Amino acid sequence: MPGIEHTQLKGLTIKNMIVTIACTTSMVIAVMGAYYGLKSQNDINDLRIRVTEARITVLEQQIREMQLKNK
Repeated sequence: MPGIEHTQLKGLTIKNMIVTIACTTSMVIAVMGAYYGLKSQNDINDLRIRVTEARITVLEQQIREMQLKNK
């Protein structure tokens, strides 16, 4: 008597279904991992932009103060 992995259901074996589910699961995990990696990278880039904008604002204020002192 063959094992359960060789049992057929309209031409599909249990083994084929298990392999298909495992492959689909690994692909979904890979895509989700890439998505969350890109999302976290996007968050880091947003933070860097905010810090850079804040520094630019401080520098512009210092330039204005220096220009007022020179007048």
